[in-house]
Amino acid sequence: MGARIFVDEPLGVDRLRFSVVSQRRQNLVATLTLWSIFTLSLVAILTSCSPEETTPSTASFARTSATIVQPTNATYPINLIFVAAPDDAIWTDLTGIVLSDELSIPPGDFTVIRGDGTNGVILGNVTFTVDVAAAGLSFRTVGLVFAGSSTVTQVPVGSWSLRGAPADEFASKDASADVVGMPRCTMADFPVPEAVASVQRFDPGSPDVRPDEVSLDTRSHSVTAELACEGDFDFRIMSPSIDYTDDSGKARTTRLAPVSIGFQDVTDADLQRIRSR
Repeated sequence: MGARIFVDEPLGVDRLRFSVVSQRRQNLVATLTLWSIFTLSLVAILTSCSPEETTPSTASFARTSATIVQPTNATYPINLIFVAAPDDAIWTDLTGIVLSDELSIPPGDFTVIRGDGTNGVILGNVTFTVDVAAAGLSFRTVGLVFAGSSTVTQVPVGSWSLRGAPADEFASKDASADVVGMPRCTMADFPVPEAVASVQRFDPGSPDVRPDEVSLDTRSHSVTAELACEGDFDFRIMSPSIDYTDDSGKARTTRLAPVSIGFQDVTDADLQRIRSR
């Protein structure tokens, strides 16, 4: 049996008991006032003034390969998974997150979630929402700002790319609110428009996910894809699209909601791998 993924399927974690994927795209936008951007930028400049300052956190962040396409100006919940000691500063003293020169997340606009753990480390999640602009946003590291520290701690988080596309390119009118997740790369069913008569191509929308087999079930209006994951990543987010012929014989392309892979089933082995990063 394949892992069926539908937009209203509840999310959960088998081994570590907290949800790392938002159930609904919240109507919260991670924006900053000019003063907030100035303040976090000033802290980054001061880094060079404190060369001997001890890094306040030793948290290890997961590597995520995320290629996210959403309707332009929709919001998307970023989930940065990490492991840290129970008394690490990230649980209590994180005051800001720097994504780029133009975008930082201030206090009150992000949440640090503490999960369960093993062997002296705890699984955690720094989560916040961002606007998905047509111009896009990309980052491989994020800067962590801690209370009482003049150092912005840069941590690698994998490869994240977000961009907007016209809403009419998506199969669902509620694509920005759809929650789609699967525990690992395996066989999955993707709901498609009823007008799909045949599928010419299934594009996973990720450089690190490969479709080995694809088939269309016109009765259930779904595409079944056997997926294989590649690359040294802990989690993946893909934004599939399909090229198809509709029931009138016209060639069309449609986008599906982004799919998160791995967030639902974080095992002890995953935790230890992230710890070793």
